[in-house]
Amino acid sequence: MKSLALALAACFVGVALVSTPDARAGSSNQIDVELVFDTSGSMESAIEQAKRDGRMIVAEVKRFVPDARFAVVSFRDYQNPAGEYETVQAFTDDGAKVEAALEKLQSRKNPLPTNVEVELHNLALHRSYSDATLGWRANSRKLVILVSDAEPYGGGTERLEGCQDVRPDPKGFETHAELDAMRAAKRTLILIRQRTGSTDAPLRCYASLAARAYPGGSARDSGSADLGRVVVDLVRRAYAPVSIRPDLTIARPGGSLGYTLSLRNPNAFAVRLATLSATLPAGFRYRASTTGITKARPVVSGRTLTWRLDRALRPGDAVALHFVARVPRGRGPKMAVGVARIELPSGEPIAGTTRSIVVRVTPRPRLLTLALQSFARRGPLGSARVRGRATIPFAPGARRPFEPAGLPTGSFAIAYGRGRSLTLRVRTQRIVKFGAPTLVALGVEVERSRGLGRCARGTRGTVVLYRSARLLGSGRDSDSASLRLAAGCRAGGYRWSNSPATGGWAHVSVSGR
Repeated sequence: MKSLALALAACFVGVALVSTPDARAGSSNQIDVELVFDTSGSMESAIEQAKRDGRMIVAEVKRFVPDARFAVVSFRDYQNPAGEYETVQAFTDDGAKVEAALEKLQSRKNPLPTNVEVELHNLALHRSYSDATLGWRANSRKLVILVSDAEPYGGGTERLEGCQDVRPDPKGFETHAELDAMRAAKRTLILIRQRTGSTDAPLRCYASLAARAYPGGSARDSGSADLGRVVVDLVRRAYAPVSIRPDLTIARPGGSLGYTLSLRNPNAFAVRLATLSATLPAGFRYRASTTGITKARPVVSGRTLTWRLDRALRPGDAVALHFVARVPRGRGPKMAVGVARIELPSGEPIAGTTRSIVVRVTPRPRLLTLALQSFARRGPLGSARVRGRATIPFAPGARRPFEPAGLPTGSFAIAYGRGRSLTLRVRTQRIVKFGAPTLVALGVEVERSRGLGRCARGTRGTVVLYRSARLLGSGRDSDSASLRLAAGCRAGGYRWSNSPATGGWAHVSVSGR
């Protein structure tokens, strides 16, 4: 925990909020916490620790929100003779009932030869939003704290980072669908990993599960004496889930890098945004460029940037700003962590923190991947949707940072409606700008066409991708893309962008290693 605290202190981005005076009437800071325990056989050595964790969590959350309510749920493995799922205690604010429910938790082995080392997490996640008997309050902040040592079925198949299991769920559930449903039902997921030495799930898997549900979730290890306080910190963060996102996952020494700082109010009450602040990694410096909800320069104090604002955020409202930083001459990973500070209607101050976002500073990237997803309403053939990506390799040890190491790969598919479509294969690349902004020109040729007449196979042209360093007032990146094909091909005169004049949208992402 000490190393984590030091890492969080090294670099962070902050948001300060205060509640609106006129929003207190009728608002709610109720909190419902569902405690979900894996009680399968693999948890036998850890079940008492899991109970202690549960007691610490209840005690600390009660100190934070005295009228908090808790439910206790148990789940196991498929066809466990002791039962697959049980609501041990529906939601209550009676501490004695919660304690009695925790005491009832028992690990039960499954002797069936079909038993495997993954459990029915997906069933527990499904019940968290579909089981009306639990008794969630309509306007409460809803948290699901799940304690386990194993993975859910199929997380590896669904490409959830860190998850490895590829078996189909015997109950027919899909992990990503359950997490999406939890997001829609506003269930924030916090996972506590128990170390049992038998089926330890990767913590990265738990973190990716939490990130897919409603904002504010996270993952932590059990066994710490201050776990209750750590979970309360996670609960606090769930009230103010701030996000910081770099334009690129890599940066060049001496170049520039853009960051987007955003916050959505997930609560059933309004708040007033007072300030947004960012503390840059060591060596980074602010460059005169702020877009989004404000164009004002920040107040700079060392590496800390502060934008002073005065903006009300109703439930569900989101704000974002974008700024550009100069990258130092060194190399290596650079970490940014977001922090949000709000005040609940009761006057309770809350701090929320993102998990760390790492950007690698390197003079010569080995590989870049550019993805495009756009829609335009205007063009020679009317509306057009485009989706695709290009992967560009670079030579190791080259004198020039973007010296090609081979041919780029990838393709773009464009649908024009009325049965007309086009597939373009990437042939060449040219990096015009890299950083903030990034501009790449891709040489393409027609691989397939349908309903476009003279756009024959082999017709050549250019796709220009622009990853902007600006944020529009709407919160969208000012990205754009354009297509030009040889004369005679009517499909080759399109521009996609987030400008209101186009009536469409564009999103360009650039990642690398």
